[in-house]
Amino acid sequence: MAPADDLTHIGQRLSCLQLCALYRRTITATCPACGDVRRLDAVALWWLFERRGWDDRLPGAFRRLTCQPCRDNGRKVHRRAEITRDVPDLDQPPYPDQRTWRRIVSRYRS
Repeated sequence: MAPADDLTHIGQRLSCLQLCALYRRTITATCPACGDVRRLDAVALWWLFERRGWDDRLPGAFRRLTCQPCRDNGRKVHRRAEITRDVPDLDQPPYPDQRTWRRIVSRYRS
């Protein structure tokens, strides 16, 4: 039986973007209006939230994800998001620098 994508290796539910990033998950966001799908690397998404000072707790963080094609057409549509292990899309927000990322990883390893 395959493990659930929103659980850690010991069966705890992933509760924030930082944990999703540490467990190398992908956030798959689908627009209910136009069907557009974005696969975001949780590391890059967590870093975006961290830089902007936004709360990264789930599912509140998912409510910040909106559909860019719909917004270009004058509508603000919130995407439905889920935690997956899919390969992320090529275009991603910026990643943290190596020093910052290593500091976060070492905090959870100790």
